[in-house]
Amino acid sequence: MTVSNTTSRNQYTATSGQTVFPYTFEIFDKNDIAVLKNGTLLSEGTNYTVSGVGNDSGGNITLTVGATAGDILTFYRDMAYQRLTDYQNSGDFLAQEVNDDFDRLWLAVQQNSEGNDRAIVKPITDSASIDMTLPASADRANSFLTFDATGAPSVTRAGDPAAPSSIVRQQFTGDGATLVYTLASAPGALGQSMQVFIDGVYQENDTYSVSGTSLTFSEAPPLNASIETVAFEVNAIGETSSNLVSYTPAGSGAVQTSVQSKLRETVSVKDFGAVGDGVTDDTAAIQAAIDSGNPEIFFPQGTYNVSSTLNYDKTSSIFFGEGKGSIVKFTATTDIPLFNHTFVDSDGSDQYNSRITFKDLFLQGLGGLLGAGGYGYGIKCGDSSANLINIPFYTLSNVYIY
Repeated sequence: MTVSNTTSRNQYTATSGQTVFPYTFEIFDKNDIAVLKNGTLLSEGTNYTVSGVGNDSGGNITLTVGATAGDILTFYRDMAYQRLTDYQNSGDFLAQEVNDDFDRLWLAVQQNSEGNDRAIVKPITDSASIDMTLPASADRANSFLTFDATGAPSVTRAGDPAAPSSIVRQQFTGDGATLVYTLASAPGALGQSMQVFIDGVYQENDTYSVSGTSLTFSEAPPLNASIETVAFEVNAIGETSSNLVSYTPAGSGAVQTSVQSKLRETVSVKDFGAVGDGVTDDTAAIQAAIDSGNPEIFFPQGTYNVSSTLNYDKTSSIFFGEGKGSIVKFTATTDIPLFNHTFVDSDGSDQYNSRITFKDLFLQGLGGLLGAGGYGYGIKCGDSSANLINIPFYTLSNVYIY
């Protein structure tokens, strides 16, 4: 056969139930073609059959099971790089054998060219002296692929000065007296550096110091001076950090902070593993959210089963949900409170200035009507002392108890 100047690859998007797909290049053997479906290599005889072996214009791949609409079928020549003919002295020199031998060479060249077309190569206009060999595997592991001044490949590790970085920019205004300014994130992590400008003038490192998120000047910037800080931090490959993204709320006088700090203003009980499916016991997860110290605890829509008392040891907090879809279901069968205040003053006495606000929540399993809870504490249901919210002071806002 002749060898036409054609690509040795075909790709199709299947329709529902489609089984027959043409390939348009020559092959000598049914095993000289690879068939992928959605990137997975299929097996000849099990997943498909091949027709048209030896034809100049190719043949068909027929799937044993019809494709699903949208499946991507990819075919490419994948013949072994081997010679199958050995000419003998004084032996037969048949035209068919010679043609087949030369055809296999041209098919191998096409196959190799298809791979080269998908590789990264330097332009023909580049100097031949540029070495495009990659650094050794040990040198390039967990690093960024970069290029040096000549255009040759090199690597840059996280933390190197040239590594890709996140940039945090903040602005302050001097008042002639303030020495310390609070940064959105703490400089000093691996690969991080910071530059400080006052009225556009770069400040030498010995004119200020940084400790945690505190930027301290040795001399207070002048009244109305524009203070700008620019911090560069290199992250581990594939990672990002919310403390590196600055955030300024809308409105005059708003103070810049980090996205991390903003997100941490409120915690959800689901942040600590609560499920809210009405089946799982979420007591431990809700208690962990309370113990986190965040003053606002959010209950997304769901039913959160609580089987034992939730202990609260802060001076104030807000428990809030999304209305009737946020249900705290008390499943305890003994005479115990749902919430219990355990905070004591420094002298050991009870702290009566504590307050919890319940807002936009349904408290289920607490029984009937509200009544006095004893010693001026909380709320209880019916005539029983069971199910107290045992806290000195509380506020209910759009809360339903049943």
